[in-house]
Amino acid sequence: MRSLLPLLLAFVTVAAAAQPSGMPDWFDASKTDQTGQPLMRATAVADTTVGDFSVVANYYTLEGNIDDPASALFMSESPALDDYERFARAIPSYAFLVVADDEPKTVLSLWQDPADDSFWLLVPTAEGGQFVPAGYEFTTSDPVITEVRGLELLQGEIDAEASTAQGDEGQVQVVFNGTAHNVLPFAPVFAHVVGFVAENGLYE
Repeated sequence: MRSLLPLLLAFVTVAAAAQPSGMPDWFDASKTDQTGQPLMRATAVADTTVGDFSVVANYYTLEGNIDDPASALFMSESPALDDYERFARAIPSYAFLVVADDEPKTVLSLWQDPADDSFWLLVPTAEGGQFVPAGYEFTTSDPVITEVRGLELLQGEIDAEASTAQGDEGQVQVVFNGTAHNVLPFAPVFAHVVGFVAENGLYE
């Protein structure tokens, strides 16, 4: 099932007229895995079964991508904090694999447009793919990152001064590279995707 995750890349060209604009300029599709797909390392972070289908949420990690020359998402063997921050907001955080009857059916992914911190679902269509607004809005002007990516930024030795803080409206923030970031929680995103799959019959 892992080999299906890079399928989202096939939809970027079709959807480029919408927001967001697609993969950033450092993305290198020529760096592939054994299946011929662009190598983008991910790890499963959640799964659920609803009726006749299951959804597996996979997270595209910083580790093993940003600093590995073999990865299609490679930036530098010694990435700076600015590189981590760009990656955190420009690379899709999650790919959602839909499985039914023990067969993979489709892959949806959550994209962020760093220009305005809007979030979009990239949904496969007969023509390729379409960006659908995910509907998450923030009332403050602070930049936004997803929860799982924020947790990864807080771990390890990426930024010794990384921390959590409380925003002006009481929201939890991740402070990284000297900047406070609002956090998009994972649970409502996952619930929204599962509901979207069910409502649109994407498991059939």
